[in-house]
Amino acid sequence: LTAKHEFVVPAELADLPRLGVRWVLVPGFESLRWYGRGPLENYSDRNRSAMIAIHEDTVTAQYVPYILPQEHGNHTGTRWLELRKDGLVRLRVEGGGNLEFSASHFTAEDLFSARHTWMLKPRAETILNLDYRQRGLGTASCGPDTGPAYRIPHGKHRWTYRLTMTNCGS
Repeated sequence: LTAKHEFVVPAELADLPRLGVRWVLVPGFESLRWYGRGPLENYSDRNRSAMIAIHEDTVTAQYVPYILPQEHGNHTGTRWLELRKDGLVRLRVEGGGNLEFSASHFTAEDLFSARHTWMLKPRAETILNLDYRQRGLGTASCGPDTGPAYRIPHGKHRWTYRLTMTNCGS
């Protein structure tokens, strides 16, 4: 399946936190493998120490236990990623140029509503965020704001990626 998106960001909504889609996958997609920046989370303005290579981990291990639960586990510079269920079913996503992703057992709403990590209850499903782009991390709350190159500008943004599902057990 080739997905083609066109996002139109009006001027009054410029500087969005992210531009992409969220997929909720059935329980069991736990094994994660990707070719891109890693192995730790990284963002457009914080990725120089994240090497481009093939990385492997689990979805559960992507969670970063910040004092206040928040966005976590993003990976920039992703060429492709794979999620496996029970070692048999594989979902592969190939980016058409720009692709950032995070995989978690928490939705953004789960994170926002929790005041402490112990309040979070992991979902059985895997939440896969595929992003054309995410804003850099700076917010000017205790330092400089994110530079213009790391923000999502208003205007039209086109993005394409490919999804492939295979049964590796047959």
